[in-house]
Amino acid sequence: MSEQVIISLIQGGATTLAAAAAGVFGLLINRKVNGIRTQVANHHKVNLRDDLDDKHEENADLLKTLARDVGGMKSDVRLIRKTQFKQDRRLLRLEGRKKP
Repeated sequence: MSEQVIISLIQGGATTLAAAAAGVFGLLINRKVNGIRTQVANHHKVNLRDDLDDKHEENADLLKTLARDVGGMKSDVRLIRKTQFKQDRRLLRLEGRKKP
């Protein structure tokens, strides 16, 4: 057998192996896609995308409410700290006046 024949056999075998691997890979992908379709196209009364959109909107509304509430609490804490600081300063001034 000549060197050229051996090279041709190796190239042909590699091409055949690559084609077989691509075919197997294609079958695996097809099975996975069909499995996903089965999961998505189940017997729910509501379309999956619509259901997810509704849940996303609910979560967004809850996050907005939570952000507003936390912002209000931060404002309250600032006011309490400011008031406490003023009271502490006033008490320190009064104590300073009492000392001879």
